[in-house]
Amino acid sequence: MAALLALQSPPTDPAAFLKWSMDRHRALRSYHARVKWSAKYGSEGSMPATRTIDYVAPRRFRIVNSISGGFVMTSVSDGKQLYEVSRVNSSTYPAPARLDQAKSMQMSHPMFCGSPLYAFFAGRDGYGKLVDGKQKPVFVNTGGRLRTVRFFSALGSYGTTDVSIDPRSGLVHRIRYLSEPLIAEMRKDPEVGSKVDGSTTTESYEGIVVNRPIDAKLFAKPKEASAESMPAEKVTVKIAPGTPAPAFRLAGLDGGTVDLKELRGKVVLIDFWATWCPPCRESLPNTLTLHRKYADKGLAVLTVSDETAAKVRPFLKEHGYDFPAYLDPNSEVSSAFGVEAIPTFVIIDRNGKMVDTIVGGGQDARIAAALKRAGLPM
Repeated sequence: MAALLALQSPPTDPAAFLKWSMDRHRALRSYHARVKWSAKYGSEGSMPATRTIDYVAPRRFRIVNSISGGFVMTSVSDGKQLYEVSRVNSSTYPAPARLDQAKSMQMSHPMFCGSPLYAFFAGRDGYGKLVDGKQKPVFVNTGGRLRTVRFFSALGSYGTTDVSIDPRSGLVHRIRYLSEPLIAEMRKDPEVGSKVDGSTTTESYEGIVVNRPIDAKLFAKPKEASAESMPAEKVTVKIAPGTPAPAFRLAGLDGGTVDLKELRGKVVLIDFWATWCPPCRESLPNTLTLHRKYADKGLAVLTVSDETAAKVRPFLKEHGYDFPAYLDPNSEVSSAFGVEAIPTFVIIDRNGKMVDTIVGGGQDARIAAALKRAGLPM
């Protein structure tokens, strides 16, 4: 297939050109690149990062995202399991069948390890997932070494996207996106919205090497995040399963309060979240489903935000969320549970003992498994 593609000239239609490039990527046996990544929100300064991408088709990959300031996020698939680690997160998922099918928090969000590039490795079969069919792609630059296609992305938060492709190799060399869907959500926050008048994220690919052997050791399970990217004395120790959950009392949006002691006999799911957090918003529908399905079967759902009632109440009303909502304005409860990133889900059994702490979105299956271990009939 690769030899066949090498004989083809690039199409002159923008949509066909994108599909041709996607087929070129899917035909690759391996891929390596260094990436310069930067995002700018409104008038704020840019947030720079560097990435390395190593990929062996169809399901082994290693992506390391290093943000200015020393925060490192690593996503590694050995073909069987997808491991994700950072200083605040260590999660394991079944490996996706292909790189473009990785839907975990780090792999699907542009601020973490996510990128529209991965969709290209699906070939033209993934075109409908990359490009919103409501707008036709157009060329915005046909001069120079690269040809740039503009389209509105169907991939969640990316919005208007420019992809610059080498017409000789068919490989992507630069991606720029405006993240309009993400900015629209941020503008709903009365404190943040007035400061955000737009966004531009740029990914520049350098040192691209294809179809060369890649050391299999790169795809081995990474070290624990605390040992890799943060001094041990600064790591918050998670509460071990089987130990009593910290006692707490929270004020609810409805004017009442909840005390953990009053929930003995119930399985408890705590969802720590915020209105401004995209992975949180993506996870809330599952939290709502669990509340509606299992509230009468012994599940107590508590959604907890450190924001004000003025922010939380209209957000919940707008989206039709009727689960119990509580406020933690001084982050006392989240600190007691060692929460350092959101969303974080805490599962407590009927005896008030810890079952699991799950960090990050896209983990519906793991949450369900933890609830079942806690004794919830599912």
